[in-house]
Amino acid sequence: MIRHLLLAHGVRRGDLNEKLNARIDALMAPYDLEFSTAFLESDTQNAHIVIDRLIADGAGHIVITPLFILPASHVKEDIPEIVRSFRTSHPEVEIEVRPVLTAHPLVKEIIRQRVDDAPAKDGTAAVIIAHGNPRFPEADEALESFTENLDLGCDAHAMMLYGKLNFEKLLPEISGKYRQLIIVPLFLYDGYMTSKIKDMVEGLDLHVSYEMTASLDFDPLLGQVIKDLSE
Repeated sequence: MIRHLLLAHGVRRGDLNEKLNARIDALMAPYDLEFSTAFLESDTQNAHIVIDRLIADGAGHIVITPLFILPASHVKEDIPEIVRSFRTSHPEVEIEVRPVLTAHPLVKEIIRQRVDDAPAKDGTAAVIIAHGNPRFPEADEALESFTENLDLGCDAHAMMLYGKLNFEKLLPEISGKYRQLIIVPLFLYDGYMTSKIKDMVEGLDLHVSYEMTASLDFDPLLGQVIKDLSE
């Protein structure tokens, strides 16, 4: 029996996970996909608890779809460790992990919509900002490739909150080259991290006007992305 597990980051305490559960359920409601949701950070709904329950209910094949943007620590370390643990304790259960969200072309379409919906002028460039991790340069490479293939009709720059592509360094360097920047935070939803980026950008000495858009923020197209990646 195949069971689908959508795995997000979450938080250990507070009500954010309840809100994420509701938003994920609403996002996936139009699609014929039975799934459970788990979080890397949760005292009551973490991946170990949910996978144990799925196995107890008879699952012989579990498909994990990570609700993560790029391949960094959670995708490269945390999720593989969870899989190794269950392959050791339950070798009879097949567990597979699907690609990150940006592997699907519709995520580029969401970014294009964000840029198209922002007021633009001649001399505009787009800046795509993701989380980043200095230990995982492959995440930088993935974001650079993603950004290069957006086909926005204007220059597009890949930047990160952390690591080599740190936007606090790179944004001031490019700001003098353009009349306007459209900044798109590449995160699953608007929240703490996007607010942090907004505050940090406001603190920079940028000699250019800019518009900061919404993140992916559970855009309806993400439902199709998740369904396709899960199958």
